[in-house]
Amino acid sequence: MKTGFFFLLILCSYSKNGFGQITSIDTVQTFDYGKMPPVYFSNKVYWEKNYNKDNLLLFEALKYNSCYIGAFVDYWENGKIKTTGQYLKNTTDNWAKLQSRSLCSVHDGEWKNFDQTGKLTKTVVYKKGKIVKEY
Repeated sequence: MKTGFFFLLILCSYSKNGFGQITSIDTVQTFDYGKMPPVYFSNKVYWEKNYNKDNLLLFEALKYNSCYIGAFVDYWENGKIKTTGQYLKNTTDNWAKLQSRSLCSVHDGEWKNFDQTGKLTKTVVYKKGKIVKEY
């Protein structure tokens, strides 16, 4: 059986207002098998919706290249939410070297975990990647 990678770019750019803030973003569909999608090297902010080979939504998130930079939602195979959370936002207009500036995929704020029935099982609060509270 051949496996491959496919992606669909719905929009092709993001726009900014006069204050350097992003006002609209691309929506990209990716599939969780095969090679990394070209959008991971595009130097653009985008909303990723990632699907498995059975076309079930696995996660959706705000990203820049392969870095998570905002809202994140992970799903169980039954379609119910598994995890919701927020990654540290880049509050500057500088998108260069996010990893070396500790702005790439850093948990920040409240993260909620749910079981496969949708029941909340755990909440973890982060401050710039460090756990500050669990309940």
